[in-house]
Amino acid sequence: CIWSLFQIVATIESNQVTVIQGSTGSGKTTQVPQFILDHYASENKYCNIIVTQPRRIAATSIARRVCAERNWTLGSVCGYQIGLDRKATEDTRILYCTTGVLREKLVGEKSMAMFTHVILDEIHERDQESDFALLIVRKLLRTNSRNVKVILMSATLDSKQFAQYFALPIRDKLEPAPVVNVEGRVFRVSEFYANDLYPALGDLPVADDRSPCLSEEALHMSVKLIQEFDKLEVKESGKDAETGFAPVRGSVLAFLPGYGEISDMFDLLLPLEKEHCLRIIPLHSTITNEEQQRVFEPPPKGYRKVILSTNIAESSITVTDIKYVIDFCLTKSLVCDPDTNYTHLQLKWASKANCTQRKGRAGRVSNGRAYFMVTKNFFEDCLPEYGVPEMQRCPLESLVLKTKIFDMGEPKAILGLALSPPRLDEIERTVLNLKEVGALATGLRGSNVKHDGDLTYIGRILADLPLDIRIGKLLVLGHVFCLLEECLIIGAALSLKSVFAKPFKAKLDAYRHKHGWADCTLSDCLAILNAYKVWEEKKKMHEFRRTGQSEKRWGELNFIQIRRINEVAELAKEIEQRLQRFSIEKPRQRPHFKDDIKDPQERLLLKIVIAGSFYPNYFLKNEIDEIDAIKQLSNNDPMNTVMLKGLPANQGMLYREKLEHTFRWCYSGPPLVIIIFRAFIQFPWKNNTRYEHKVHQAVYMAIKLRLLRIPIEVEVYNRDDAQLLMKQLQDAKDDAIEDGRLRTNRVMASESVFGEQIQTDSLVVPPPGPEELFCTMCVTEVIECGHFWIQYVNSQRFQELKYIQDSLNVNNGQNLEPLTGLLKPGMYCAAPFKENDSVAYYRGRIESIDNQSDPTGHKTKVFFVDYGNTQITPRALLRVLPDAFLSVPFQAVECFLSGIRPSAVKCPDGVWSREANNKFREKVLGRNMFAQIFSVVRDAIRVELIEKQANGFEYSINQELIRRGFADQAEESYLSKVSFECIKAAILLIYIAAKQGFLSIQLNTDKNIRKRGKRVSDLNTSIRLVGPHSPLEMAFANMTSLGRLRVSRIDQDSVNSVAIDDEPQNKQSRMMVASFVGLDPSGNKMIARDTTIMPLIDGLPALITLLFTPVAELRTDKRRERYIGALCGLGYDTHTGYAILPDHDIELTFDTKIDINDISKINGIRMAINLAIGNQSTVAGWGPDAVFRLQKKARENMIQ
Repeated sequence: CIWSLFQIVATIESNQVTVIQGSTGSGKTTQVPQFILDHYASENKYCNIIVTQPRRIAATSIARRVCAERNWTLGSVCGYQIGLDRKATEDTRILYCTTGVLREKLVGEKSMAMFTHVILDEIHERDQESDFALLIVRKLLRTNSRNVKVILMSATLDSKQFAQYFALPIRDKLEPAPVVNVEGRVFRVSEFYANDLYPALGDLPVADDRSPCLSEEALHMSVKLIQEFDKLEVKESGKDAETGFAPVRGSVLAFLPGYGEISDMFDLLLPLEKEHCLRIIPLHSTITNEEQQRVFEPPPKGYRKVILSTNIAESSITVTDIKYVIDFCLTKSLVCDPDTNYTHLQLKWASKANCTQRKGRAGRVSNGRAYFMVTKNFFEDCLPEYGVPEMQRCPLESLVLKTKIFDMGEPKAILGLALSPPRLDEIERTVLNLKEVGALATGLRGSNVKHDGDLTYIGRILADLPLDIRIGKLLVLGHVFCLLEECLIIGAALSLKSVFAKPFKAKLDAYRHKHGWADCTLSDCLAILNAYKVWEEKKKMHEFRRTGQSEKRWGELNFIQIRRINEVAELAKEIEQRLQRFSIEKPRQRPHFKDDIKDPQERLLLKIVIAGSFYPNYFLKNEIDEIDAIKQLSNNDPMNTVMLKGLPANQGMLYREKLEHTFRWCYSGPPLVIIIFRAFIQFPWKNNTRYEHKVHQAVYMAIKLRLLRIPIEVEVYNRDDAQLLMKQLQDAKDDAIEDGRLRTNRVMASESVFGEQIQTDSLVVPPPGPEELFCTMCVTEVIECGHFWIQYVNSQRFQELKYIQDSLNVNNGQNLEPLTGLLKPGMYCAAPFKENDSVAYYRGRIESIDNQSDPTGHKTKVFFVDYGNTQITPRALLRVLPDAFLSVPFQAVECFLSGIRPSAVKCPDGVWSREANNKFREKVLGRNMFAQIFSVVRDAIRVELIEKQANGFEYSINQELIRRGFADQAEESYLSKVSFECIKAAILLIYIAAKQGFLSIQLNTDKNIRKRGKRVSDLNTSIRLVGPHSPLEMAFANMTSLGRLRVSRIDQDSVNSVAIDDEPQNKQSRMMVASFVGLDPSGNKMIARDTTIMPLIDGLPALITLLFTPVAELRTDKRRERYIGALCGLGYDTHTGYAILPDHDIELTFDTKIDINDISKINGIRMAINLAIGNQSTVAGWGPDAVFRLQKKARENMIQ
């Protein structure tokens, strides 16, 4: 029955609790509070109404709408509060807020007496916040707030469960709360099922109630259904002469369970887009806000809008022009695994309540239709009435902390009163997780209780923060180590949807940009921080305004979602204000002992803080066999090579052109395609940009192609064409044999740029022979510490260089011709260089060209091949380099220091520190040095530099860097050691000859053959290649007892989804930390999200685990002479002797020496952490100086 305004108010006033049921759009949220306020105003009674909303945006938008209806100023009679953002005054009588705001008020006051009416809206969604609010309201209603009127508003058709939950005993009988029905729908929505469409639109979809899945039959039937809408509308409304379709084409909303299913249906509809004038719009929480906004835009005349959405359109987003709803009756729900307490998205059949909600998306402006892509019998008999409430399927950490703050009973007693209470074992496990984080003490009032514990100071902080408990711990530890500002940004970003844009069908570009933001830190958290800092600096300097590039455009170019990053800034500010209540504050100015976050030691400290916050989400790298990796790549350099399998037998080299084109997406220039029995894609190193132990960036992109399942396909030749082309190739090889070149099975496709051949053969001065392992060299350019360019110091090289310079600069270079035509990377030229007020021309190679569209004004990056340095030079100043000068070898030789790597402490992440670079440059640049050659790898020489002082004393630069703490001793790579063995055997010249003896053949396919012969592709046949792969791809295993039993994978959105071992020769354990750990949809594999790979420091995994574990039990050898490992976790129960939380125990085996001094230092840092976050009264009494001293000491101890 439909209730009038008077009946609604009368029911509310005569009952303690009233349930109002009305479909979405009925106006109950905006009108009911106004009805109550008007009634109280007419009777001159005091009224104070609070209305909850599950989403922040709903609270603000509804408050604005009510104020607009009544012509009130926002924040006067009606206002809102979301978090600490409050638009309200003492005179406000209707306050819209998030459910969390009401919960905080009630938990803090333990009473509802400050309100006359409490309205809980959208309770049918059954999220944790709403159910917990219901629990608190019900408990207070029966204790100290009996006079408060409670109104529950739901969009479900059956609200009996809510009415029964608030039933009151009347005359020895429980009377449920009254239910008021509010009708808001004007237009009718008809229902249809798959059997109504069969057989006209295809086969009947097969559905299994025990195994939910999206069937191919349902997808194809829905695509045909969308085409049928045209006939249906023309039959109803006639045909528009201009468009050929009905005058009004209704929009379609299809509900699919996830991104993959949206992508599948998008691909099926794409061929119909032009013919049927469709606007296909994907709607998913991960796509950009700009893409999401397209759903609200009206389509052009004659077009139909087709929205492919997840359940985000079920309640969060309302599109008014929907006429047709296609519902596959599937959903993905976040489920907490009962064995591991890890969460994962599980595909399930949607409930009937969900389907009713989805049906309600149509019929807003006209009659609508809802198509359920299952049979009617399946819908009625197999779909559940309601979904499983969040409280029964999601983690409970936040709720348990709130019950401890509420302090009206132990957690299991309070949560047991919920509308749908969680299982007791889930509550007990949550309590143990909170003890592991430090939010609860291990005991309760001195006794060890498994299902409860005393609330700690950290627990009070975490309970006050609207964040995951481990993110809250990140902020606390950030404060201890003076990294609070950085942790605020990271914590806020991890709590919201990703700031990195991931446009539909552009995942590879999205990964490329995110990888760039990570900047070799191997951390999602630092990628967030880097992006935020750049955006913040541009905002602060008003750069968007000054440069003319809008903030939105900058975000689009850099794959940053501007709206999301602004939300991060707002949340970080709110969290900062909340922390101030606990005397945790950012310093007003940077302390003298803290450097910029770009400093390597600051990054190391931040990574350690991240590791401590997300204990025990730790993973160790599986071992990689470097020698086997080199063999798999047929002795190609694994740092810049990937491999593909699956090419036709004995025909692989015929597909070079296709492979070159495919991998241009990964690299700005063409890759080198080497084909033996499989294809090896080798990405050229750019001079002056290569770093030792660093993997070529294109390798990451190539492997990401495979992980994103982007197919690499080639259309194969038929047998006759393949034989003819292979004969041409064999003839070319035979000609090479006649020319006296080495015969080999290896064919290396020549590198070409834009179809033209560019000279790429090595013209560098050859290294000294084995009889000259000691030589003198002059360092001409330093790239970074340990990476430099040299010239050999001898009379022959001096004469060659003098000849070149004198010849190029005759008449000050006026004899040289200007360089004209189209410039391309790899071309040689003569370029000017100014030194000591004089300008001379030198041999150079063009590396890149800017502003190619303006030939007169563009600039080029030139690499000087005789000195190793680069310079930006205007195109007009470049000159043609005569061919005669290419016959003289290039004098600059690339070198690396052997046997060292950046210090793990001073230069983490394998990147040399600024101080190390400056010291090295100061020591060697422009000076003659003695060098002992160790090996030749990648055409670069690895040496030990020796400085000879005036007093005759000699010392090694390599060892000096180790002594000063800038470098660590390191094992050489396998290729380097092979080269060293060749040198020792006095066959270096043979090694170099073999290295340069590969045939370089340009395969010119006869175009007539392609025209004359049939290709298998004419029969629509192609082959899909397997890969790309790298044998240095890292895999990780979880360190916990439970995790060791499961396979671990890295989330595809992580920068470490492609992780390459850049030091495979180093056998030390390498650790990865995950901010969140979940399970894949099957529940079998662990998924690490928002990951950080720690620096390769000896013993670091053991040290970090010992630092942040609650309890550690050390292991010794049989003689008790040294520590060999430890058992880390929550410890064991003294009464039973069993482990308290065995699943999270970590068994450590020390791979480096840890002695009693190390244990003392570890305990010292743990003590400093305990002091900094001991209790609120102690912390509140400290001044800034005391905090700084504590932070400085903690940082120093950690680095030591």
